Amino acid sequence: MATLYPNKVEMRSMAQNMATGNFEAFFSNVTDGVDWMIIGHHPFAGHYTAKEDFMRRTLKRLPTTMAPDQSMKMDFINVVGGGVEA
Repeated sequence: MATLYPNKVEMRSMAQNMATGNFEAFFSNVTDGVDWMIIGHHPFAGHYTAKEDFMRRTLKRLPTTMAPDQSMKMDFINVVGGGVEA
């Protein structure tokens, strides 16, 4: 990453890590003090004020909230921002 912020290609690569379940690679690019809001009416909806808080309350709970025959699929659709793109 040549600039302070990742460009669209780098952001797409990071998001693809999340979509394919490579959470370790994805979260290596996330600051500890990230502030996330997941919208909806489901067990993971809420406000998360730190990376570890998000991981503990969402990703680490996934296996206990899904039936054994279910799988999760994430699709990366678009990226906004990044680097010098505006």
